[in-house]
Amino acid sequence: MDDRLLEDKKTSGGVSGVRHGGNSSDSELLALEARDEVGDTLMSVRQPRRQSFTVSTRFRKRGASVLLDDRAVGMFDGADEDVWESDGEHGDEEFEMHVHSHVHHMNELEKKLLWSYESLDYDQPRNQVYKRDRSASKKHRDYDAYARWMLFILIGVLTGSLAWLMAIGVEKLNEFKFDQIRDSVAEGHLAGPFFSYLFISIFFVSIAAYLVAFVEPVAGGSGIPELKAYLNGTNYLRFLRMKTLVAKAVGVVFSVSGGLIIGKEGPSVHSGAIIAANLSNGFGLGALPNMPSWLNHFRNDRDKRDFVSAGAAAGVAAAFGAPVGGILFSLEEAASFWSIRLTWMVFLCSALSAFTLNCIKVAYTGAADFSGLISFGPPLTGEIFRLWEMPFFLAMAVFGGLAGALFNHLNERLTHWRRDHLVGRKWPRFLEAVGVGAATAIVSFWMPLMV
Repeated sequence: MDDRLLEDKKTSGGVSGVRHGGNSSDSELLALEARDEVGDTLMSVRQPRRQSFTVSTRFRKRGASVLLDDRAVGMFDGADEDVWESDGEHGDEEFEMHVHSHVHHMNELEKKLLWSYESLDYDQPRNQVYKRDRSASKKHRDYDAYARWMLFILIGVLTGSLAWLMAIGVEKLNEFKFDQIRDSVAEGHLAGPFFSYLFISIFFVSIAAYLVAFVEPVAGGSGIPELKAYLNGTNYLRFLRMKTLVAKAVGVVFSVSGGLIIGKEGPSVHSGAIIAANLSNGFGLGALPNMPSWLNHFRNDRDKRDFVSAGAAAGVAAAFGAPVGGILFSLEEAASFWSIRLTWMVFLCSALSAFTLNCIKVAYTGAADFSGLISFGPPLTGEIFRLWEMPFFLAMAVFGGLAGALFNHLNERLTHWRRDHLVGRKWPRFLEAVGVGAATAIVSFWMPLMV
């Protein structure tokens, strides 16, 4: 027997009723009704008694009563799911009522986090003072255009330079770590090099974990989710401060050198956004007394948003050596506010970021490598694959998909656990990173010897 569904999308929550059995004729109707505390009808449905059916209406109100054939069979007390059953006076038929909630109920930690957020003001001011300041003369308009282009150029150059500093820092620390154990391992000694490798890895990870747990918690993670939230109007506190940039850059260098399975690409996007935000307001110097007024020229949420979009694009361009990819990231993934003029400015910023990074790399190493911070190796030459290898590729694809689904499920469960037990707790967060660093060092040292 088919079920019937009726929904009212104007309210929230959900109620469904199922009528089982019954031998009445088609003319006999079942009346199912829900009323609030004052008697107003929230939902009313009439269905043939002989049919099994489901009635669903999206309301969720404490104290709402549910009536079956004008007979009260239950009351909604605000829980996520309540079940009512008739008392048998309707014959052999059984009636069940389920209340479903499609609304996520925040815990106290989530509520506290939500209340700490503020929205950004992206509206263009239209008062007389603003109009007089922005359109006083052609000279003033020209200054606005020139200053804006210069800032985009500086954002690209500084973001590319910082990306190179992070890359060279990781390279030097890795060289130091492996220099301590290379000779001993070559001679066949493993115990001493293992403990040296483990201690250095834990030490590097401890520095990064300390910066995040005790100095600036906002510097944790890639920063990309928070960046998307900011570009869509949410003011994330301390997210774009210079203190966060220092903790982020130094932390990434030591965590990657310590062996953690993370990369520099995501943090480079966050770093570029911080550089852009602070350049746009003169690094906060305009708030000091007796400072020139031009330092505050772009000190508003609307202009700052555009510069942060450019900084994020410059970070992507530096990480992957892809200026167009940086534009597409900001345009399609991060920002919700865009313009044609901003497209050209962001393109210049991204191109200069990748160009600056590659110029410094060429000058430092002497090798013509234009791959950004990440390299996929030299291009393949000759015959890439044979036809009889296709089934193996398909099997690898299926296995990769299943493994990816399992990984996503486990990662979601682990993320929820970490959110409930580690967020806001400094020492557990610090010890977690140190423990993961130690486990990674142990596996990475002994695994090559087992294969």
